[in-house]
Amino acid sequence: MEYISLCFKFDYMKAKKSSSKAKRHPNAFSSIRLIQEELKSRKFFNLLREVGLSDCIYEPHLGDVILTSMKLNSGSDKMNNYFFELIERHSRKIRPYDDSLIKQATEVYEKLQSTKKHGRII
Repeated sequence: MEYISLCFKFDYMKAKKSSSKAKRHPNAFSSIRLIQEELKSRKFFNLLREVGLSDCIYEPHLGDVILTSMKLNSGSDKMNNYFFELIERHSRKIRPYDDSLIKQATEVYEKLQSTKKHGRII
């Protein structure tokens, strides 16, 4: 249990350093953490699809949880499609053993915040 909290704290510190916008929002870290999990999951299941294993009923979809936690309209088809495209695009950029996961999660978070701020997607 202590290991998990240390990892969580370490990711929090990296998230704070990587995004000035993330520092301003009290729920930013939990949203970024959820986005990280969605990116990892998408990366994993896309790799399974590449080797011929598809339509797995165990694939998690955290989009509604993430969008709701960020107070975005998760019931909107436009927002869901935009979120799906963002996750797809950024999950391809994840590389093992570097900070690419936290960087990509933070970029997704900032793009979603930007759409919220500017009201581009409803």
